[in-house]
Amino acid sequence: MKKLKFSTDEFVLGLTVDEPSLFLPWSLMEKDLPELLKGYKYEKVTDHYYYARSVTLFDKQLHGDIGFHFNWHGKLEMLELNSADIDYSNEAALFRSFEKVQKTLEKRFGKPSKLASILYFFTKTNRHDKEYVWKFKKVKLIHTIFDRFGMEEHLMICIKDAYETLHYRKI
Repeated sequence: MKKLKFSTDEFVLGLTVDEPSLFLPWSLMEKDLPELLKGYKYEKVTDHYYYARSVTLFDKQLHGDIGFHFNWHGKLEMLELNSADIDYSNEAALFRSFEKVQKTLEKRFGKPSKLASILYFFTKTNRHDKEYVWKFKKVKLIHTIFDRFGMEEHLMICIKDAYETLHYRKI
């Protein structure tokens, strides 16, 4: 894997959010989220899942929303990053967005550890389905595009301790 371009591998301890200025440690507990996001608008979507809008990441290169997934013990298990400006009804725009995000990730983290066509629990696969994975000590960064009920793009950061709790697919 290509050496990272910044002096400290931020993925050792957590994720730096440019705007609002936050540091999200991989050890984050659900009970600590309100204090961490104090003064910033976020919402509880369901038990153990919260959503914050309008964040900027990776030296202000990615803009969107962030979902916080906690396990039943209250430990952070995954961050889900969604681009705020994707029009999911426009496949061409979605593919352009996917390529732009992928270039940003590769510029920052180097080539992914793994590139593969992905299989979900669906009987049909699409030749456009892609999955890129960067493996770090405590997390995996996963960037995917796939056809479920139309094309979808996902950018997830999965905490190593929580890999086994992700039921919808093996990571």
